[in-house]
Amino acid sequence: MFIVGYVLYQQTEGYAALFALCLYVVSYAVSWGCACWTMISEIFPNSIRSRAMAIAVGAQWFTGFIVTQSFPMLNENPYLKEQFNGAFSFWLFAILSIICMYIVVKYVPETKGVSLEKMEAAMAKKLGKEVPQQQPEQATV
Repeated sequence: MFIVGYVLYQQTEGYAALFALCLYVVSYAVSWGCACWTMISEIFPNSIRSRAMAIAVGAQWFTGFIVTQSFPMLNENPYLKEQFNGAFSFWLFAILSIICMYIVVKYVPETKGVSLEKMEAAMAKKLGKEVPQQQPEQATV
């Protein structure tokens, strides 16, 4: 997004802008685009997973709506368009993406090869809470 913003700021649209935009789309698709769905499905304890995932997915759709509504407003603002040649909104969202990346790297635990039960116990220990014991299912006759 920084490169797209730079290309727009320099007013050298064309293949440079197309390349930068394609680079962004591919980068997003192999990183945050799929990582957030993986994180949502793994991060919540079994006892609240369905409700917590519903809230998280709703929040994700809501923030996506905010982005799609604010981007055109920022991009068509006469002052910002005159000062930045349409680059401001790209640079703003690039900075927000870097902030999100920092938060994920700093605070989201690695889950590769870890069972959901072990993750739940580790998060409960980190938060100083007791892990609820799973009741064995009884056979029905």
